[in-house]
Amino acid sequence: MIITHPVHGSVEFNDLLTSLINTPEINRLKRINQLGMVSLVFPGGTHSRFLHAIGVCFLAGKIADHLGLPKEEKDTIQAAALLHDVGHGPFSHMLDILRPRSKDHEVIAKDIILGRYTMSIPGSGKIPSIFKKYNIDSTAVAKLINGEYKEKPYLQQIINGPVDADKLDYLLTDSHFTGAKIGVIDTDRIISVMVLEDNHLKFLEKGKPIIKAIRSARRNMLAEVYIHHTARITEKMMLKAVELSGIKEFYDFDDSMLISLLLTSESEKARDLVARILYNCNPLNPKNNYLQRNLYKVAFQIPSTSMTKKKLNILKKLRKIGNSRIEKALSKRSGLEKGDILVDFPEIYPIYSDSDFSRLKIEFKKDKKGKTNYSCFSVYCARENLIEVNKTVKELVKKASQINLNSSWINRF
Repeated sequence: MIITHPVHGSVEFNDLLTSLINTPEINRLKRINQLGMVSLVFPGGTHSRFLHAIGVCFLAGKIADHLGLPKEEKDTIQAAALLHDVGHGPFSHMLDILRPRSKDHEVIAKDIILGRYTMSIPGSGKIPSIFKKYNIDSTAVAKLINGEYKEKPYLQQIINGPVDADKLDYLLTDSHFTGAKIGVIDTDRIISVMVLEDNHLKFLEKGKPIIKAIRSARRNMLAEVYIHHTARITEKMMLKAVELSGIKEFYDFDDSMLISLLLTSESEKARDLVARILYNCNPLNPKNNYLQRNLYKVAFQIPSTSMTKKKLNILKKLRKIGNSRIEKALSKRSGLEKGDILVDFPEIYPIYSDSDFSRLKIEFKKDKKGKTNYSCFSVYCARENLIEVNKTVKELVKKASQINLNSSWINRF
């Protein structure tokens, strides 16, 4: 089989990989967006998990050829590369926070490979028999995906390491489709400085600049694409819609299946949130202004670029309380309903520090809108509620700065 990849060109697959590509589980990835809700900000970013899986498989094979690995090892890491995201749910990582540990996407992938889990889609469950037919160690493939493979560290590093095939593909492919040139890297050059030594994957000394470039590219893509505040807002809106709809077993869904269920949900608020995201309309308030989007807006943020000891202390207290309790308290205080206020604790901590720029004597003018992608605590709401919610959140933060770590005070707020 030959597949034309928009970034890597014509990619040829042997019979083992062709058989895996043609399984229902891999085909399901064609209907799962690689970047979740990022396409609302970067319209070109609509590529699928399937395309990413093909790219990672190609690069893993390319690394194997460069290192001179035997066919058995090359087949094993390419199979792991192809299947590493097979357990993802709709919109990729968006719903991860709702998963119990036993349903983590890597755990599901492992169970699919070992025949312990069969997806509820037609024709699924044949992957273990494919491995048996081609004499591939399915346990090794599963361990590689989960980061548990100890026998040959270099194989693990190719699939799940500091500079692995996964990162190389998503940086290059995501950059290509979003149009964000800040993620462009030279994969050929990176692979050319890879060497095997003492059973580990290492890099030639002359490769330091290009390896540093990968770190810089990833940091830039995180800052400007992956955690863009509009994408974060839409993800929180979609998460709340899923919560309000009471959908629990979403692990085997693709994007369209989840959206269909949400649009027909018994929860009016869930339908409203999804309609705002997908169609830029507000069913609960039909008077629309098409000069503005109906997504929720940033009502309050604690930026992560200039953290102080006081801010870190406040953040620690707020995190201890948790999203749901803060949302409930803010909604009650503001006279709003469940789902009208969304609280977000982005997992990414300072990407750039203000001190980094001050040492270089680089100055910045504050954005009049006051919004930033570099936030460690954000509150979102509808445009019409911004003033009231901003006022209420400021009262909450002030209160948090005055009390100890006991979180019971939130119930009296």
